[in-house]
Amino acid sequence: MSNRDTQLTVLMSVRNGEPYVRESVQSILRQTYEDYLFLIVDNASDDRTPEIVESFRDPRVRLIQLEKDIGQTAALNLGLGMTRSPYIARIDADDVSHPTRLEKQMAYARAHPDTALIGTWTTIIGPDGSPIAEKETSTDPDVLMEELLFRNVFAHSSVMFARAAVSELGGYPTHARYAQDYALWLEVTLRHPTAILPEFLVSIRRHDEQIGRSGLSSERVRDPMVLIDNILSRPDLPSSLLNLKNKARARASLRYAAGLREEGRWSQAFVELGRGLMLDAPGSLGKESAVYIAQTVLGMRGYEWICSARRRRPMGT
Repeated sequence: MSNRDTQLTVLMSVRNGEPYVRESVQSILRQTYEDYLFLIVDNASDDRTPEIVESFRDPRVRLIQLEKDIGQTAALNLGLGMTRSPYIARIDADDVSHPTRLEKQMAYARAHPDTALIGTWTTIIGPDGSPIAEKETSTDPDVLMEELLFRNVFAHSSVMFARAAVSELGGYPTHARYAQDYALWLEVTLRHPTAILPEFLVSIRRHDEQIGRSGLSSERVRDPMVLIDNILSRPDLPSSLLNLKNKARARASLRYAAGLREEGRWSQAFVELGRGLMLDAPGSLGKESAVYIAQTVLGMRGYEWICSARRRRPMGT
C-alpha cells in the first residue's frame, strides 16, 4: 500500500460501526488541519460500515477490509504497519473530534518534538450526541505518570502519538485483552515525555452496546490491575513513584473485588476486598475506598439504587 508523504495518519479500527461511523469520519474530514492520511481498518463488519466509509469521496481516506474479525488490538497493529507517518492520531468509530483537534495536537508536537504521547480533555456524550460530563486531568507532566498509575488518563480517541515510540515497543501489546491502550500508555510514559492539552477536543460516546462491552467484570478489571502491578515491580520505576505503590495496588484490588462480586464470586471478592483494605490502611483513597466497599457488598445494582435514592431524597431530610 502506498502512502502520501504526510506527517500524520489518523487510524480507526471498526467492527459494525454503522450507527455512528458516518459522524465520526465526518469529524475527521472537517478538521482545520488537512494534510493527513485517514486509514480505516474494517474488522469484518457485517453491517453497512464499509458502504458508509466508501461513500466518502475523499482521497485521504483508505479503507482496509478484513475477511475475518481479528480483534481490535491486531487490527490496530495492522494499521500501524501500513503507515510511515511520524505521527498517529486515534479515533474510534463512535467518537467525535472537535474541528481544531488535529491542528492543535500537531502544533504541540512540532513545538515539543520529544513528546511521544499527546492527549486532550474529553466530553462524554450520549447516543444522541448530547453532553453528559466533562473529563479533565492534570496537564502537569510530572503528575501524569502518577495519575496514570490509578486510571487511564489518556482517552484512546483523544491521543496522538509518535509512531517510532510505539514501534520500538512492538505496537499495541497483545497480552492485555481489555486494556491494550492503557498498557501502551504506561510503557510510553515511562520512556518519553507525554502531555495532555487542556481543551475539550474529543467527544467520547456512551451507548448501550458500548456500555455492555465495557461493564464491570473481573476479567476486564483484572487487566489494568496486572499491568499496574507489573509496572510497580520494575527496577527502573522512578523514585518519585515508589511511595505510591500501596495506594495504586489498593485501588486496583478494591476495583477487582467489585468486579468479582458482580460475577457472583463472593468468597474471592471478599478476599480481594480485604487485601485492598490492608494495602489502604492509611486511608489514602478516602471516599473512593468507600465506593468500592459498597459496590462489593451491595453489588452494582444495589449501589446504584442507593445512589439514586439519595439523589431523590428531599433537601434537609
